[in-house]
Amino acid sequence: MDKVLAPARAISHPKEKRGRIFEIDFLRGVAIILMVALHFCYTLGYGPKDFYGIGIGKEPEWYVPFARFCRFIFCSITQPKGSSVLDFWDKTLLNGYTNLHCLEIFWSGMFMFLAGLSCTLSKNNMKRGVQIFLVANMLSLVLELMSDIIDAFSMHIWCGILHALGIGILIYSIFDHFFPKWWQTLIAFIVLTVLAGVAISFAYGGGKSLVSIRPPFKTAEEFFTEIGQLLIGMKRHGDDYFSPLLVTTAVFAGASVGKTVYRKKKSLLPSWFNTAWGRPIAFVGRHTLFIYIVHQIVGALLLITIMSIGGVPLPL
Repeated sequence: MDKVLAPARAISHPKEKRGRIFEIDFLRGVAIILMVALHFCYTLGYGPKDFYGIGIGKEPEWYVPFARFCRFIFCSITQPKGSSVLDFWDKTLLNGYTNLHCLEIFWSGMFMFLAGLSCTLSKNNMKRGVQIFLVANMLSLVLELMSDIIDAFSMHIWCGILHALGIGILIYSIFDHFFPKWWQTLIAFIVLTVLAGVAISFAYGGGKSLVSIRPPFKTAEEFFTEIGQLLIGMKRHGDDYFSPLLVTTAVFAGASVGKTVYRKKKSLLPSWFNTAWGRPIAFVGRHTLFIYIVHQIVGALLLITIMSIGGVPLPL
């Protein structure tokens, strides 16, 4: 008697998670590592003055050369060549002969560009933008409270890198909802580039430096005028400032590339390319927001540890 064969059961495969794009995560990791290293230079170089309120002769003698080196690196990268940045500890020139400001422009611009590229791979940019903007404002509030409570501490960030990035992603998410085509994003990028160029020419034209706004504001008109100039990059405020207009331009630049070069949402690297060597950095690139939030705390704890070893008590 012939055997009755049961129909073959279909083999079910578990649903695979959406793959990450290695080169994007890796480059974002490089950018955030460099940014964190620069902030550590500030904390370790200027922290004894900002956090402890101590000057020359009061900090451990062995720490002075290291602190001066950190201040030199920070000023060399964050200030244009020839800007005559003085070390306020000993009033000596730190940045008269360096030309490393391009490094900060490059890696901060790369970070914003990659954030825009990642927007084309994300399903909910509105949520991302709101989260980043809320985190930025929470950090600003904490710094303002610490500045009021601790006499030796003073740090104010109204429109830092997270504020500007949150604004840029929110603007892109709204634009992309109504104009999702790649060429529409490209046109928007070109328009933003022109507007940013005009703002820069007014802000820095004739050798001028970016003027800081001076709160508190006396009238509502003065408030909205100053805040408007803050948003478009005509004025700055605080210890960390990024123009939302420039950052939004970089976000749209990245989105334009994402919608064309990465339209298939797959890595451009060949299948045989070994990525194991770069996985630690790519891991950092996948957790940039968390790392940015905690790195200042880590830097402060590192400074406190070094000062404690040198016998300098924590000011309370």
